Amino acid sequence: MPDPERETYEKRLREVFDHAELEFRKIKKDFDRDVQERWTGAADYFREWKDFLSEIRADFGGHFDHGSAIHAVRERPPSLPFPDPQFSRGRPRGREIAAPF
Repeated sequence: MPDPERETYEKRLREVFDHAELEFRKIKKDFDRDVQERWTGAADYFREWKDFLSEIRADFGGHFDHGSAIHAVRERPPSLPFPDPQFSRGRPRGREIAAPF
């Protein structure tokens, strides 16, 4: 049976991620040549090592990927309310997408 509350939450999560991607595109557009080359090199590096890094990242601080987040939302007990996803500006290097717990 469909869970409209879960579907609404998943939609909100996608909206937050889409918004963050659009905001970053605006910033990236203004990179100078040196920064663009360094960014591209770093992105290539992480793409090359993605599988390895994905396997070990949870060993360092409890990180989990988008698929894990969606799984947690889908498997939550029906009595547990959905929190609103939030942007947090508490980090020195920018934003973090977080739930309020």
